[in-house]
Amino acid sequence: MQPHVVTAPLGDNPPTATLYYGQSALVSLRALPDNSVDMACTSPPYWGLRRYISEGTMRLRSDLTSEEVEFVLRELVAAGVSTGTLK
Repeated sequence: MQPHVVTAPLGDNPPTATLYYGQSALVSLRALPDNSVDMACTSPPYWGLRRYISEGTMRLRSDLTSEEVEFVLRELVAAGVSTGTLK
């Protein structure tokens, strides 16, 4: 997977964001160095408590265990900087 860098069209020194998508979060997170992520945004499975599926959207795995979700969240915390945000 190649990360995708997005630049906001704001002024002479615009902020950038590197997006990682298209593969398992576990694979992506293992490739990131600790203390290197300022912000992570994720939508974990809610085991039927929320419905996101509508026409034209991608269906994600619904068989994730709570242990797998916990592991992803722990990896996000490890990759995050101390002043970072997890949404």
